[in-house]
Amino acid sequence: MDQVQPNSMNNNQKYFNSKKIINSKLSRVIFGGIILLALIVWIFGNNKAGYYQVLQKWPGGELEIVQEPGVYWQGPFSTVTEFKISDTVSFVDKYEEGEEEKIKTGWGMKVIFKDNGDGVINGVVRYSLPPDKEKMKKIMKIARTEAILKKIIAANINTVLNLVASSYKSGESVRERGRLIRDVFDALQNGLIAYEKKIVENNIVMSSITSGSEIKRVPGLTSKFGIAFNNFILKSVDYDRQTQTKLDEHRLLEQQRNNAVLAAEKLKQETITAQAEEEKLMAETSAQEEHKKLEAQIRAETEKQVAQINAEKEREVTKIMLEQAELEKRMRIEEAEGKKIASLKEAEGRKALAEADNSLALRLQLKKETLIGIADALKDINVPHTIIGSTEGKGAAGNPVLDLFLMNQIKELQTASR
Repeated sequence: MDQVQPNSMNNNQKYFNSKKIINSKLSRVIFGGIILLALIVWIFGNNKAGYYQVLQKWPGGELEIVQEPGVYWQGPFSTVTEFKISDTVSFVDKYEEGEEEKIKTGWGMKVIFKDNGDGVINGVVRYSLPPDKEKMKKIMKIARTEAILKKIIAANINTVLNLVASSYKSGESVRERGRLIRDVFDALQNGLIAYEKKIVENNIVMSSITSGSEIKRVPGLTSKFGIAFNNFILKSVDYDRQTQTKLDEHRLLEQQRNNAVLAAEKLKQETITAQAEEEKLMAETSAQEEHKKLEAQIRAETEKQVAQINAEKEREVTKIMLEQAELEKRMRIEEAEGKKIASLKEAEGRKALAEADNSLALRLQLKKETLIGIADALKDINVPHTIIGSTEGKGAAGNPVLDLFLMNQIKELQTASR
């Protein structure tokens, strides 16, 4: 037992010694890794997208611009200044609730208009830094930090707003708000227009300076440092109380004038509408009268045509009836002529017989019988009325066939009696 205990103690001692050695080495490795990581972070930098890094190298102080995103060589003891490629400058009156009263945390830009009216312009301007590295170095030399750069841009915006506003009256800044915005944005992009004072008829007149056909401008931040102004948003213009009162009065008068113009225009339109309605009614009435006239004309023409057709029809019917009567007349005449010829032939036969007998009594008897036969023959003939009366003399009447026959008989009787 005594020999086993010293061996176990030795083993434990060795274990603790080896573990101590391992921990010591691990500590040195971790410490070395931390130092290496610190060196890497110190020597290398990381540029985020949308930013520029301006490096001031040690020990010479040269400026270097890093524009691409990613890891870059920074070098030891270099100073790094970060700039946003695009950012905004906001100038708006802001207030925050304090313990006792509101605290102003934002300021608009105060301007004075041409008619001495005061106003505070609230808005936002977005700008972009130039991609040109040399111009970025100029910005770095003047601004040194992004905060100072924003103050420089804000000061330039304030100058532009005041100079542009001084060429507008308070009322014009309301009525011609679009032109005001365009003029401000143009001055930010291209620089302020250069003016010179001239005395005209004892009055000081400001006129733009021109060179040929071009208007001269005061160089701005764009031409000097390549800073681009992307847009200008005019949120509001807060006027002082006196100016606002004048604007309200002018707005009221303008509204009254517009209302009067609208009322006059409405009355004019109503008059035009009434005239149009009257003309329409007259046109409709005239059209109705013309329609009635046309209907009457058509009706008269139709009745006339119907009357003509009926008259023509009646004429045709009358013509047909006359032709039919004429035909019947001819038939009756022919029938009568036939019976007359038969009677005459019978009478001639009897006459010849009487002459042969040379007997007066017989001839008289024959005449009598002949007359009776003729009468019997003629009584059954349906002679038309048009042929019963004579048409050769006025007032004449009777049957011409019978009259002729009777005359012949009388002559024959006279001859026989002799």
